[in-house]
Amino acid sequence: MENDAKKLSQSTIDRLLKLGLYLHKSGGVHFDSPSLGLTKMPICAIWEESEELTEEEIKTLGEIVAEFIKKYYPDVTKDFKATSANMIIFRKVDGKWTFRRLTWETGPTWFLEHGSLEEIGKKILN
Repeated sequence: MENDAKKLSQSTIDRLLKLGLYLHKSGGVHFDSPSLGLTKMPICAIWEESEELTEEEIKTLGEIVAEFIKKYYPDVTKDFKATSANMIIFRKVDGKWTFRRLTWETGPTWFLEHGSLEEIGKKILN
């Protein structure tokens, strides 16, 4: 059961956006369009119902996003968006981190293992 921890504050959301993490709203973005290849999409996001982040988590997320973009989207220089990006969505619940991809429609919707942000970062970057 999810705890009643404080949800993301607007100041945290604003800081994450500057680091390249958009806010992903439940039931929100879902793309089946054949024109997807012509659209620039956010590369990374944070789930809107995530718990409030610590200063260290904000810093670590920024580092993970920067490394991910450098490795997989080296041409991205503006708005942290890329053509046909398969957005990674981070989520923090009960102090644990997990992630998913925007395109995951079958099987578990979130990565089965929950852990520290550093562990999730390693899975994403490898």
